[in-house]
Amino acid sequence: MDMTEQFKLLLDEDEVFYKADSFSSGRKVFRIPQKLKSGAFVEVLVVFYDDSVKIAVLKIASVEDVEKRGEILEIFNDANRSYKYLKIYLDDEGDVVAESDLVTDLMVGEFQPPVLLAYMGAILRTVNDVYPKIMKVLWSD
Repeated sequence: MDMTEQFKLLLDEDEVFYKADSFSSGRKVFRIPQKLKSGAFVEVLVVFYDDSVKIAVLKIASVEDVEKRGEILEIFNDANRSYKYLKIYLDDEGDVVAESDLVTDLMVGEFQPPVLLAYMGAILRTVNDVYPKIMKVLWSD
């Protein structure tokens, strides 16, 4: 059973809602909606590669006000210094993204889907920590 099948089995066993898909490159991807502590909804994207898994949290927020970008980037810089296992940035459309890679070749023995799920949880805890700071800036006058 390959990594994606193992991960799908774990999601099914834990009754996690997801949508499985493939990119045009053939890479398997899972889209998993999640609710933050604040009540905001984000989408976790899990993309499988041969020796790693990319996890991206999308739809965190959108920064449309150019004047607020500097303050938002300061929040990202602080977070990126504090949390070494992921990066938070603005994509080309001005959307906030949190992204990380898990190198599966470093796992002892076979791929362990619960480790990936726990890693996703750690990333979401970080997003939960940073989200209020981002929104405070976006909602300020």
